[in-house]
Parts: sequence; structure tokens; C-alpha cells
Amino acid sequence: AVPEAADPPTGSDHLAKQKEEGQLRHQQALRMIERAQFREAIQYLTIAIDRDPQNVEYYLERARTQRQLKNKGMAYADYKRVVQIDPTNIEAQRGLKETKPPTQPGRKTPSPLGREPKSQIERILFSDIGDLLPHQKGSAATSREPKSQIERILFSDIGELMSKKKDTDADPSEQSDDPPPAP
Repeated sequence: AVPEAADPPTGSDHLAKQKEEGQLRHQQALRMIERAQFREAIQYLTIAIDRDPQNVEYYLERARTQRQLKNKGMAYADYKRVVQIDPTNIEAQRGLKETKPPTQPGRKTPSPLGREPKSQIERILFSDIGDLLPHQKGSAATSREPKSQIERILFSDIGELMSKKKDTDADPSEQSDDPPPAP
């Protein structure tokens, strides 16, 4: 006999199945955490969050796990989401304070990028470059000396490029649409 076709799932059936899968993935993540398999746990927690995006426990568990891996920025994002869902959640409020990214108070040199850095790598790399570049207000002094031969070479080239750009920006008569002369 041919089985009868099942009725398509209704909206509430679908949501219930999604939440059930979220719970299953959360339990798998907890087992991974017990084994100190934090990266795998984060994968399971991400699936759980995808299945039940309003469940603050999944975000909190993922934030705790991210902190185990020293991923403060990712933990901060999860704590922030928890506070958006439940502004009274004390653990998330405390987590936000503990994982808040450092600010750079009194930074005088504008970013060499001409914009705010988009990633932690850009922040680290360009904060060091900013320390080495001459200050923009006409001062030729740098904040610190290069620490290595590689930094000396890299930052002397960047300094030259920056000064050439500053020269062409300052004197528009030197800018030309003509191609450079042939050698």
C-alpha cells in the first residue's frame, strides 16, 4: 500500500521543529564544551541560534565559549545581542563590560586608512603605522622609532608615499592628465 501524503507542516509545526533542532544542537554543543572542543561547540551553537534566534541561552553559551578561545570581540557581539533581546540580563550586561573593545582615547593621528578600521587586524596594523607616520600637522617627528629593519623599510616607503601625496594635494598645478614622458 502506498502511504498517504503527509500534510505540509503548518507555521507553528515548522517553528516547533526549528526550536527542537536548536535544543538538540545546544545539547551537542554542551558535550563539545565538556571535552574542551570549543570550536566545534561554537559551530553547534551557531546552528542552534539560527534555528531559534530569540533564545538568549544559546547566545550566552556561545559568548562564554568565545571567551574560552580569547575571542573577546565575538563574545561582545553575542552579549550585545542578548541585551537587545533581554535588556535585564545581568550576565550579558556584565559580559559587555568585560569584553568591550578598547577605545583609543586622545588619538591625534588620523587613521592612515582615511576611515575607521573594519577589523581587529586593521586596527592593530594601522595603529602601529599611525605611530610611525609623521603627524599630519606639519611635524616631521614620528611617535616612535621603527623596531626592526622591516619596519624601517616599510614605513620609510609609506612616509615617502604620504609626502608625495601631500605635495600633489598641496599644488594642483603639478597634477597633469598628460601621460608621463617616455624614457
